[in-house]
Amino acid sequence: MKESKFLRVLKKTDADTYDRFLLFLESPYFNRNTVLSKLGGLLRPFVPGKTLTETEQVEVFGSLYPGKPYREEALTKLYSKLFKLFSDFLLHEDPGGSRDLALLKYYRSKELADDFTRLSNRMTKANHKPAAIAPDGFHDIYLLEEEYNRFVSTRADKGSGDARFQEAMLALDRYYYFKKIIYECQTLNRKRIVRNFDIPEHSNAVLPVLTEGDFETFPILGMWRLAHEMLKDESLQIKRYEALKKALLQGPQFIPASQSRILFTYVENAAIRLFPNRDALYKELLSLYDHQLEYHGLLNEETGVFRIVKNYVTVCLNLRKLDHAERFLLENETRIQKTAPEIFRFSQAMILFERERFEKTLDVLNTFSPNHIVLKINERVLRLKLYHELGYSDLLMDTINSFRVFLTNNKKVLSNRMLESNRHFLSHLTSWVKFHGLKDEKAKAKLELEQDQITVEKRWLLKIFQG
Repeated sequence: MKESKFLRVLKKTDADTYDRFLLFLESPYFNRNTVLSKLGGLLRPFVPGKTLTETEQVEVFGSLYPGKPYREEALTKLYSKLFKLFSDFLLHEDPGGSRDLALLKYYRSKELADDFTRLSNRMTKANHKPAAIAPDGFHDIYLLEEEYNRFVSTRADKGSGDARFQEAMLALDRYYYFKKIIYECQTLNRKRIVRNFDIPEHSNAVLPVLTEGDFETFPILGMWRLAHEMLKDESLQIKRYEALKKALLQGPQFIPASQSRILFTYVENAAIRLFPNRDALYKELLSLYDHQLEYHGLLNEETGVFRIVKNYVTVCLNLRKLDHAERFLLENETRIQKTAPEIFRFSQAMILFERERFEKTLDVLNTFSPNHIVLKINERVLRLKLYHELGYSDLLMDTINSFRVFLTNNKKVLSNRMLESNRHFLSHLTSWVKFHGLKDEKAKAKLELEQDQITVEKRWLLKIFQG
C-alpha cells in the first residue's frame, strides 16, 4: 500500500499536537463524520514516528467496519479526508493565511522536505496565473515566498535551493500596492460626497513609484488603477470610465463579489457625472445593475442592500419599467426582507405611486418609520407628492415647512448635492402652491424649474406645472 500524505505527516506529529487534532475531530462544528473521528482515535498509538504495517492497517479497517472484507481503496479515501481535516486544523491553529500556507509551514517545521517542495511548487505555479488570483491572494503570495525563504535557510547546511528574495520583495510590493490603491480610491470617492473632506498631498506619492513594476499584468490591479485615475483626474474620466466598465463586464470569473461591487459603484457614480441626459443615464445604470445581478451577485453584500435596492427601483421607475421593478423585488424578496425590510416596503410604495394608487401608497407609508436618513428624506418627498395628488393642501404646506427644518438640522451629515437638490425641490413645489393660479408667475416659475439641473423629482414637478 502506497503511504498516504496523512501517514507521512502522522510520523512527524508530536503527541500534544495530535491530541488537539483529536479534539478538533470530535467537534461537530468541524467534523460530523463519526468514522473519521474513530479513525483518528485508532491511529493515536502510532503517534509519533511509527509506520503502520499492512497488517496493522487491515486491523484498523476491521475496527472501523467489523465483519467487512478489507478494501485498501476505501481506507485510502478515509486517509485523504482525514488529511484535509488535518489541514483545516492547522489553519484553525494558525489562521494567518490559506489552508495550503498553514500546511506548508507545518511541512517546513517537521522537515518534510519533499512534501514542502511539491506543495510550494504547486502554489507557485498557481500564482503565475494572474487572472486567477483573488485580491487576498496577493498577501498569500508574499507569505508563500517568505515561507520558502525560511525553508531554504533551514536547509542551508545541506546546500539545497536558493532563497527567492527578489520574488518575496516583489510579492510584498504587489500586496502593498493593492492595499494602497484601494484606500486611495476610497478616499477620492469619499471626497466627492462628503463636505470638507481633505486629502493629505503626500498620501498618494508612492503610487507612481509602485506602477513601475509588472503589476498591470494582474487584471484586478489594472482595474483598480483605472478606477484611481478615473476618480483622481477629471480629464481622464470618460476614457477610464469606458475602459473600467469594459474590464468589469468581461471579467466576472476572477473578481470577488465584494471587489466588483466597489468598482461598479465607482463606475455608477461616474456615470451620473458623465451622462447629462437623464434617460440615457438611467438606461446605463440599469444595464450595469442587471449585469451585476446575473454575474456578480449584486445583493451579496448585506451592508449595501439598502442602497442597491433603492437605486435599482428608482432607475426602473424613471424608465417606466414598473413590471421590471416588481419582478426584481419579488425575485429577491427573501434577501431584501432579511437585511433591509424598510427599503422593501418603501419600494412597494414607490411602485404603487407610479401606478397612481395613491391611497394604497399612503397606507404602505404609514406602516413603517424609517431609520436611515436617506430613507427619511425619500419618504418625505414621496409624502409631499402624495399630498399634492390627493389634494391635502394643509398637510402639503405643513410637510414642506417641517422638511425644510429637517434639512437644516441635518446639513452637517448630508452631502452638498443631496442637501441642495432637496431644497430646490421644496422651492419649486412652494412656487407651484403660490403661483399655480397666476399665469405669468407660474410661467416664470416653470422656466426656472426647466433650467434647474440638480433638483430631485424634476419630471414630476414639470408634470404638475403643465397640468
